[in-house]
Amino acid sequence: MFIQPLKHRLCCALGALALCFGTVAHAAYPEHSINLVVNFSAGGPLDLLARLIAAKASKILNQSVIVENKPGASGTIGAGYVARAKADGYVLLLSVDTLTTINPFVYKNNPFNADKDLSIIGRAGTFNQVLVTRAGLGPTTLKQFITLAARQNLSYASAGAASPGHLTMESFMLGSHLKMTHIPYKGNAPAVNSLLSGQVDSGFLAIAGVIQHIKAHKLTPLAVSGKERDPLLPTIPTIAESGIPGLENFDTGFGFVLMAPKKTPNAIVLQWNTLLNKILKEPDILEKLKTLNIQPTYGTPAQAEQILRRAAQSWKTVVEKTHISLD
Repeated sequence: MFIQPLKHRLCCALGALALCFGTVAHAAYPEHSINLVVNFSAGGPLDLLARLIAAKASKILNQSVIVENKPGASGTIGAGYVARAKADGYVLLLSVDTLTTINPFVYKNNPFNADKDLSIIGRAGTFNQVLVTRAGLGPTTLKQFITLAARQNLSYASAGAASPGHLTMESFMLGSHLKMTHIPYKGNAPAVNSLLSGQVDSGFLAIAGVIQHIKAHKLTPLAVSGKERDPLLPTIPTIAESGIPGLENFDTGFGFVLMAPKKTPNAIVLQWNTLLNKILKEPDILEKLKTLNIQPTYGTPAQAEQILRRAAQSWKTVVEKTHISLD
């Protein structure tokens, strides 16, 4: 008559013990170094942001967070690597948000699905782009550039096919009825170098990656892509300010997103979300973000997903109108 109650008490005790050990095991995270994969080349704003986050996270977690660059195929090579990694929180991805807002529409045979294979931890900031031309091209205003581009075949550089610069230029050409030749690179830095060397005529590029060259008069800024003028380039108008028919409401915004392999324990996802929000509020980080022209963003994973989902719908329309396909 005492067997059943004894069994019940034993099961409860074992269950409590297992829960206790599980809590201890989780509390130990991270037990060793973490790889933070960047899916574009070194030297660009994404890479620099990753190194800021990694350095601060290493101190807070008391474990090394190592940045690893895996560029190529509009970020899908690095993202695919993370998607296939063990979902234990030791391999994470910092990517431009085009991975979720644009790539699904331009890669019909994508080797992986960002929504199904990756979990969003949080947004890590937004950034502006500026339309620049190589030294000596001629135009000093947006209207002059459009006039020249309508007369002769100009080229433009981007950080890669389906990158922010690529899609922004496609949207710009759609509104201004222009056709230009796209020269994609594996990251912002090599795209900038192509302009500096005169190999390419123009490009929409992250302001942080070109500001020093603009100040040195090696590149000519014509207009910024956001809805407001940028603090780093206060005298440069927005495209919408130009008053050119078809571009009156021009506004393209992009950002960075931290992600983990799907099925990563929710506790680890939330731990990193809290950590990311904390890091992006640190005074020294805020100062460095200003120099990178990155506006910090905060919020939960669910809020980040909602914002990215809305952006995806907007870019889907652009992709359909421009018939961009990378398969």
